[in-house]
This record gives sequence, structure tokens and C-alpha cells, in this order.
Amino acid sequence: MGFAFFSVWLFWVATLAIIDVADHRLPNGLTLCGYPFSLGWVAYSQPQGVQSALATGIACITVGYGAYRFADLGFGDVKLLGSVGILVGGSGELVTALVAASTIAGVHALVVLVRTRNTRTFIPFGPALLAATAPAALVLV
Repeated sequence: MGFAFFSVWLFWVATLAIIDVADHRLPNGLTLCGYPFSLGWVAYSQPQGVQSALATGIACITVGYGAYRFADLGFGDVKLLGSVGILVGGSGELVTALVAASTIAGVHALVVLVRTRNTRTFIPFGPALLAATAPAALVLV
């Protein structure tokens, strides 16, 4: 059953990443369906981690909202952070995901900066968040 969850998750991740790169947006319909899916996957794979998953999801939304208000994070990324936080919190891979998301986004921004020399270019953060969730998803399989 874990492989079925993982397969659906991969399809969801690929769809969101493609849309974010192409259109610079994360559609609500796709982003918000990640909440019940992530919670269901954690409840099935790690039932003892449901409370941690919910707490991590809430913390991620809170921190993300602060970055939205006072930095340059998009609101779609804030909504995505909740479902990503649930998955990461339920698997116990929070630190790994934080380091991976920061590294992936930083390398992406550096590559874009070197290629375009434009410091005002939009860098989609959704693909980095989703890729950084892969270790947590593998733990839940």
C-alpha cells in the first residue's frame, strides 16, 4: 500500500512542479488536496506520528506566512508548506527536508543568477519544497 501512496504522490509532485515552473503559480485545487492525502499517508504508515505531522504542518504554515508577509515567498508556497510539513513531520525527516529545500533553492537561484545576471528574476520555490520532501516520502513507503 505504501507504494501506491508513493506513486500517487510522485504524480502530484510532478504536476505541481511543472505548473509552478511554467506558470509561476500553484493551483489551489492541487495544492490543497495534498492535505488529506499527506495526513492519510502518515496515518496509514506511521500512526504514532500523526500528532507530530499536524504540529509540523501548522508550524510550517506559520513560518511560511511570516516569509510571505515579510520576505518574498508566494502564497501558493505557504499553502504547499502545510501538506509538505504534514508529510515531513510524520516521517521524522524535518531537518533533512529543511536542508534539502534550502540547498536546492539556493543552487537553483545561483544558476539562474549566473545565467541571466538578473537579480529580480522569479525563482519558483515549489519544486524545491517538493523535491526536498522525497526523503520523507521514501521513509513512509
